[in-house]
Amino acid sequence: DGNACTNQDVCTAGVCAGTALNCDDGNPCTADSCNPNGGGGGGGGFGGGCQHLVVQNCGGACTVDTDCAALAAQCVTSYCNAGTCAVKDKTDGTTCTDNNACTTGEACKIGTCTGGTAKNCDDGNTCTNDSCAQATGNCVHTNVGGGGGGGGGGNVPCNDGNACTTNDVCTAGVCAGTAPQCNDTHPGTTDSCDATSGACTHTAATGGNCNDNNTCTSQDTCTAGVCAGTPNNNQNCTDNNVCTTQDHCAAGKCTGTAQNNGNCNDGNPCTTQDACAAGVCTGTAKNCNDNNACTADSCNANNGQCIHTAIPNCP
Repeated sequence: DGNACTNQDVCTAGVCAGTALNCDDGNPCTADSCNPNGGGGGGGGFGGGCQHLVVQNCGGACTVDTDCAALAAQCVTSYCNAGTCAVKDKTDGTTCTDNNACTTGEACKIGTCTGGTAKNCDDGNTCTNDSCAQATGNCVHTNVGGGGGGGGGGNVPCNDGNACTTNDVCTAGVCAGTAPQCNDTHPGTTDSCDATSGACTHTAATGGNCNDNNTCTSQDTCTAGVCAGTPNNNQNCTDNNVCTTQDHCAAGKCTGTAQNNGNCNDGNPCTTQDACAAGVCTGTAKNCNDNNACTADSCNANNGQCIHTAIPNCP
C-alpha cells in the first residue's frame, strides 16, 4: 500500500491496506514511532519505518513518578520503574498540539503529535490570495496583484458571476465589470438587465410622470408602457403650418384654420408661385421645356435647376 508503517498488505474491496507495524522495542528509554515514508513495510517485528529516539537522561534514579517529570512530553508519559526513570507512549488519539495555530485536531500516535487539519481560509473571492498566519491562526486575505483597501490589484481577469457585465477585473480585492447600456430612451418603460442571461429587459411602466412631447396634453403619465396625457382644448399652440391661422388645441391635437391665399414656401425648388390652398402650401411646376425634341427635360429637386438630357439617336 506504499505505507512503510504497515505489513501483511492485502486487497479488500478494491483497496490495498495492511496491519500497523509494532514499533515498541521494549526499551523504556526510547521514544518509539513510525515514519510511513521510511524503510520497507513488509516483514514483522521491527524495522520498516520504525524510529526509536533515545530519551535524554532516561534511566536516572527515582523514588516516585514525579521524580521523572522532566522526561514527560505531550505524547509521552514518564514514570518511575523499580527505581529507574522510564517513559511510555500515551494512548493513541490523546489530544496534543503541533504548535501551529493554523491546524486543528492534532492527536498523539505512537508517541508523536500528528494529524493536524489545516484551517480553511478560502473566502471564496477569486480576487484574494488566502493564507493562514501560523503564529496567530488568523486568516490573511491579500488582494490579487497587490493593492490595499484603497486601490491596486487591478487588471487581473475574473468573473463576477453577473452576465450583465463585461471585461471583469479585480480591483482592490473586488471583482467587477462594466455594466451594459440598457436604456431604450422610452419614458414608458423601466429598463434593466437580467443578471442570469445578460439580456436587457424593458418592462412597461404604469404610473409615474413622463412627457409625451405633446403641447396639447397635460398631466402626462405612463400606462402599460405608453406615455400619454389628458387632452387640452382651446389652448394656443403652433402646428408649424404657415397655411393655417388661429392654431389651438382640440382633442389633444394642435390644429388651425386653413388659409386659401397668402404666400408660402412648399420646400420644393422645382415649383414656383407657391401659395396656400385649403391649408396646404403648393406651387406650380417649373417649366423646363427647352422646345428641343431631342432633349429630355426635367428639374433637379435639390437645386431647382433645369436639366436637358440629349436623347440618343434623335434625328
